[in-house]
Amino acid sequence: MIGFDNKFKFSESTNNVEVSLDGEFYGYIPMQIYNLLLLINGKNKDDAINTIKNKFNKYENIANNIYDNILSAYGVVLTENEHCIRYDMPFYRNDHRPINLNRLRYFSPKKLVISLTRCCFMQCKYCYAGAIYTKNYIPEYNLNFHLIEHIIDEAKKFNIYEIDITGGDPFAREDIFQILDLFEKNGIKTNLSTKKLLDEDQIEKISHYKCIESIQISIDSIDDNEEAMLLRVNHYSTTHIKMIERMTEKNIHVKTNTVLTKVNIDNIWKLVKKLEDLGVCEIVLSPYMGNLFNRIDELFPSVEQYMAFSKLLDTLQYTNINYPEFLKNFTEDSLHGKKENGCGAGIDGIIISPSGETFVCERLSYIDEYSLGNIGEISLAKIWNGNEVNKYYMPLMEKYKGTKCYKCSEFNYCVNVRGICYVHSLILNKKLYSPDNQCIKETCGKRIY
Repeated sequence: MIGFDNKFKFSESTNNVEVSLDGEFYGYIPMQIYNLLLLINGKNKDDAINTIKNKFNKYENIANNIYDNILSAYGVVLTENEHCIRYDMPFYRNDHRPINLNRLRYFSPKKLVISLTRCCFMQCKYCYAGAIYTKNYIPEYNLNFHLIEHIIDEAKKFNIYEIDITGGDPFAREDIFQILDLFEKNGIKTNLSTKKLLDEDQIEKISHYKCIESIQISIDSIDDNEEAMLLRVNHYSTTHIKMIERMTEKNIHVKTNTVLTKVNIDNIWKLVKKLEDLGVCEIVLSPYMGNLFNRIDELFPSVEQYMAFSKLLDTLQYTNINYPEFLKNFTEDSLHGKKENGCGAGIDGIIISPSGETFVCERLSYIDEYSLGNIGEISLAKIWNGNEVNKYYMPLMEKYKGTKCYKCSEFNYCVNVRGICYVHSLILNKKLYSPDNQCIKETCGKRIY
């Protein structure tokens, strides 16, 4: 049985139902979703799915997916405890704006990512994170420790108990283990990433943290010379492969990320084989994309390199590799092909920068112009429900005036069904609201990958 949790107060607002908890604003439910939840309020799963099936004239499997999507997105205001279900819920007039039940925006952020610092030990040619190379500890480039405590308190209000950590490099902070102690104390799970060569004492410490679900190590080649061309440091591969081996021996869940470039793609399977032998739990292969300020065309793999990579991909039976769909059965058209996966900006998560500014995308998180607001000044609830988020989640057509998206017949599909990638739009057109590389009507002339 599922229904509205009676600990919340619900009241009508413009096009939404406002939710409050203990007198404080908690969030909004779109009117259409509220009335749909009202239909299944107090029903068991089978009855609820049957109601959705009949209401929307859907097949049972589709009705089941809709039910799962609704619970995933709005479960925070619902309860399965029949003694806590509120039955005296009012019906509000419906809002006729279209809403995609397969791409529901979460009532509260499903995930949070915090960038602890902009400092990094490396000078990677392909860096997208706006990192600042330094050999020294620079506090002004770090997220304030007390603000991290505040973020955890805000997250717990929404039952968010997983906050991923990124940077820069989190291990550039002298207080990284105090931060991990804070996560451990509050029961917050985390995944974090690093390029730092961790020593034995650090590896031993890490192995004892229950809060760490995984650590992602960036490694791009099994060949030190190739790594030196990409990272501008010597002996990186040799030392970090040994480090990964020590970490897996300590039963630390190690993930790796490899950026596919012209430099390293031809020998990448040697690295993959080695990492799998070491017990790496997930090997992520990320095609080079560059960032908004640093695009190096010489790093893009050639079409022939991608085709050779794809051909090998079909023959190798690796189960723990994660890579973009377009690399399967690659052809010359794949770089400009239409893909089904779109952007989830403003739908399920928030990224918090070292200055406390919040963003819908990690690749935008070092440009304050795209901030949703500062977490030190505005509550998480107000940031997530503010007008700035809607600029990404449901942008108005008027914002696309002067581009080919404006008054396009496919506008609703691109914006509200698949989601336009704003970073790709910026790279291609230097405009946030403009066509991305998945435009249905035409092929972009500039490479993204």
